[in-house]
Order: sequence, then C-alpha cells, then structure tokens
Amino acid sequence: MTIDEQLAYLRKGTTEIIREEDLRAKLEKSARTGKSVIGGKNFDWKPRDVFVVPSWQSVSHMPDGDAVLFSCSDRAAQEKLGLFREDRGNGPAGFGRMA
Repeated sequence: MTIDEQLAYLRKGTTEIIREEDLRAKLEKSARTGKSVIGGKNFDWKPRDVFVVPSWQSVSHMPDGDAVLFSCSDRAAQEKLGLFREDRGNGPAGFGRMA
C-alpha cells in the first residue's frame, strides 16, 4: 500500500491538533462544517470541501458540530522507504524531536 487513508471523527467543541509531518500531500474532505487553522491561517470548511495541508505546517481542526474528516497521504510509502519524519512536539525549547 502506498497511500495512507484515515477517517477522523471530531466531536463538537473539541480541537483536533495534528503534528507537523513531512507528507507530500494531505488531502482532507469534510462532512459537516468547521474551521481549520493551517500554518497560522484560518480556513472555514463545509460538507464535501477538499483542502490540502502542506508539509511541515501545523494544523488544528475545530468542528461546529460533530464532524468527520477523511484524509489521504503518502505516509505509508514514506514509512516503507524509511523516509517519514514528524515533529512530536516534545523537544527542548519548543523544538520537536523528529521520529
């Protein structure tokens, strides 16, 4: 498998924070409405919207109600090739440790 697919169920009133990752493309499709902050910029979304989260950009999702996000990326291929990197956010002075 070379494409990683995920579904995320987001509850109303919660914020889903995603670690920064080195992914070639991360496409997300939403069901319901909400807002995402990608690289410090606000983006509103509605059902069937598709958006891209660029590599190494922090992202957080805040749904207006219970919502589902579908995403796909090249993470599976990167992991198999030993190329995947992510910022786990647990390094010194705000610098994340790479895994």
